[in-house]
Amino acid sequence: MENATNALLMAGGVLIGILILSLAVYLFTTFGGTASKVNDQNIQVQLTQFNERFTKYEGISTNTIYDVITVAGLARENNLYYDNNSDYLIQVLMEGIRLDNNTLLLDNRGHLINSNLESSYDCTVSYNSSSGRVREVRFKKNN
Repeated sequence: MENATNALLMAGGVLIGILILSLAVYLFTTFGGTASKVNDQNIQVQLTQFNERFTKYEGISTNTIYDVITVAGLARENNLYYDNNSDYLIQVLMEGIRLDNNTLLLDNRGHLINSNLESSYDCTVSYNSSSGRVREVRFKKNN
């Protein structure tokens, strides 16, 4: 009888050990999936914050030349940071002229040249289909 009791105690111990191991594996996979989801959400938030710097001008027909210069400067900083990597490159165009890689609108003292300060501009934004990042910002002078 004593042997049967010991056998039952050992079997119970093994079952409890298997239950504890199963619970540990379940918790590990659950928390691993949760961490992955949190990481994905953080990446999405960072992408949204990055794009917001450019998309806040979209749909506004009263953008000024100063807004155009601001966006061109942001794009230029981005392009320099990523060393003009084509996956992260942002182009800013106004009437077909690329503004993110030069200072066509400013003289050597930083003053505006050949610009009508009273003009307003429409803005449209295009995205990179694979990364979801802003790829191109176009400004068009309003009539």
